[in-house]
Formats: sequence, structure tokens, C-alpha cells
Amino acid sequence: MKMENKSILNKAWYYSIFLVAIFPVLGIKLTSISINIVGLISFFLIIKEGKSFINKKKTQWLLLFSSLYIVYLLTSIFHPFNHEAIFVLEKKLSLLVFPIIFFLIPINIIEKHLNQVLLIFALSTLSIAIFTNFYILITGIPPNYLSFHDISYSYRNYFEDISKIHPTYISIYLAFSAFIFLNLFLKKETKGIYLLGFTSSIICIMLLSAKMPIIAFLLSLGLYLLMKPKNFIKLKFIVVAIIATLAIAIFTIPSLKIRLNELINSSLVPPKGENYNSINVRAGINNCSFALIKTNYMFGVGAGQLQNQLDICYKDYNTTAYSEIRYNTHNEYFNILLSTGIAGLAAFLILLITLFYEIYRIKNLPFFTLITLVTLCFLTENLMDRQGGVVFFAFFTSLFIRVYILQSKKESKVKHIR
Repeated sequence: MKMENKSILNKAWYYSIFLVAIFPVLGIKLTSISINIVGLISFFLIIKEGKSFINKKKTQWLLLFSSLYIVYLLTSIFHPFNHEAIFVLEKKLSLLVFPIIFFLIPINIIEKHLNQVLLIFALSTLSIAIFTNFYILITGIPPNYLSFHDISYSYRNYFEDISKIHPTYISIYLAFSAFIFLNLFLKKETKGIYLLGFTSSIICIMLLSAKMPIIAFLLSLGLYLLMKPKNFIKLKFIVVAIIATLAIAIFTIPSLKIRLNELINSSLVPPKGENYNSINVRAGINNCSFALIKTNYMFGVGAGQLQNQLDICYKDYNTTAYSEIRYNTHNEYFNILLSTGIAGLAAFLILLITLFYEIYRIKNLPFFTLITLVTLCFLTENLMDRQGGVVFFAFFTSLFIRVYILQSKKESKVKHIR
């Protein structure tokens, strides 16, 4: 009877992971509920097994992965602790929760299950992107959205209001989904459906015209082909098709053309008056971030004070840009440095460097593209400033570490549901 109960609990844990994988369509509240369900089942499994499944390697990786959150927690003691600081700690809790779940769970996670999780995520992401675009195509963009600077901003803002996902975030999800479909295309016999998923993901990314996710996707693809040159022969037509599609899209998709012109023609100086766009706004953001870093690089200003310090700096610019929207650092590395000081940034960089070393050793396409994508997008986005970003990074990175680093190849291949 005990063995039967354990088997039921193990299976419940396996299926609950699928629930977390569809977080792009769940929204904030349902995502939190799904994480709580997985966490609760994991707690019972870990308690049942005791310490027998915990070893030195798992403990080391748990400390490595959770070190950033621990630094956030510790530095909050030395800075004013307010509602904002509590909110930041709450949002980033996934950096502690997921490694505990995946590194200490007393069952093996087989590679087949991981691939199912990845496919479910890719399908859910692509589904919400396609549904939102069809909805916009059918209903059109409401007049009140057309008051934005150009059609690109109008479309992106309306897309976000319908999907409840920031365009840059879903673009990153779509880029990762494209690589998931590509990986399945290289491995599976029924290739047509995966090629369709890959193509659809690329089209949706182009429509959203998020600059860094597109650049990160192309760089990730190029780096992967350098790592596995044999696959270039298999993918050469796809690579040529992507380049051709991008070239055509630049001249045919208005939002993409506008974003490219913005990138080429905008000066890297802070905006004045009403003359602002995504490029010169970032110039002011970077100036304020650098100014704060110069005097606070050792211990930061604290997660609860960072936004207020930035807002004070923005007031020096004679523009309405920073009064309409509260801009964060738009750089995850700057955000960590200013929130926690050198200790937090060092902990984060050590984790990323270690991950790249392990990925180079195992040469796994989805794992490599995930870390490459987020590492590049961290340069222009506070990806872990929203629940969707921190869950995306912590969930998949922890899952990959468990399957490809903490388990042997035999453990990852052999089914282990008792």
C-alpha cells in the first residue's frame, strides 16, 4: 500500500510539472498556484525519502543557484526595508524554490519527460501568440491605441493588453520555442509539424519586432552551428530561409521596419521634450544607472530603493518620457549590482559561467540556447523583474541542470517512477 501511494505521488509530481510549463497562458495567479502545487508535492516526496537522495553535488549546485537570492535576502538587512523590497524578494523567490524542487526531488527526471515539458511550453507560447495576432487581425487596433508614436508601439501595447505578456518577454519565449521545435526537427521522424512550429515562432517574433530577442536568436543559432558544424549541412536551407525572411520582413512588416530605422537613426543621447523613442530613452536610463553604480557599486542602493533613485535621476532630463512610464535599469546585470552590490553580481556571473562550461561539455541544444538567449537579453532587459521572466529562467535552467548535470546519462534515459 505504501509503494502504491508513493507511485501515485511520483506520478502526480510528473504531471504537475506540465502545469508549470504552460505558465505563459496561466497568468500570475494561476502560475503561482501551479508552483505551489509542485512545491507541496515535492515537499512530501523529499520528506518521505529523507536524506538518502541528497548528495554533495546536488547540495553544491543548490547553493550555487540559490546564492543570488540569498544575497538579495541578506542585503535587504543593510538597506531600508519597505514594501518594494518585500515585493522584489517575493518575485524572485523562484530562484530558490525551483532549485530546491529539482535538485532535491527523490526521483529521476527522464529525458523523455523533459522533452515533453519543453514541447508543452513551446505549444502554449505559440498558441497564445497566434491567438492574440488573429484577434488583432479580426478586430483591428482600437483608436485609443493609435495615439501612440507609431503603429509599432500601438500594436505592441495592444498585444500586451490582450495576451497579458510583455512583447519582449513573449518574444524571448518564442525564440526559445523556435529552438525547441528545431531540436525536435533534427531528432524526430515526423518533421513537418516541428518545422511548422519553428516557422510560426519566427513569424510571430518578427511581428512583435523586439530587437534584442531577434538579435539573441540569430546569435544563438550561429553559435550553435559553430558548436555542432555537422548540423549546418542539415540546417543550411533553414538558415538561408531565415536570413531571406528577415530581409523581406524588414521591408514588409511596418513595425519591424520602424524598429530598425529607430535603431539606425536614433542618437545615443537622452531625449528632450516629446522627441523620444526606445533608443534615446535607454540612453538616459544607462546614464542614470552608471551614475548610481559609480557611488554604490560595493553594496548597491538596495532592491527597495533602486527605482526611487532612478526616478530622482530621471527628473534631471527635460522630457515627458520618464514621467509617463517608470523605467527600471533595463539591464539585469546593472539591476543586480545596484540592488545587491558586487556580491550579488559575482554570484550571478559565477552561475552563468559555470553553466556555459557545463553546456560546452555536454553540447545540448535546448540548454545552450536557453542560457545564451537569456544571457544576451539580460543586457537590455530586467528579465527577472517580472514573474514571467524569473519563472522562465529558474524553471527551465533548474530542470536542465537536474537532467543533464546532476543525473548520469543512464539515469536520464531509464524510467524511474516507483
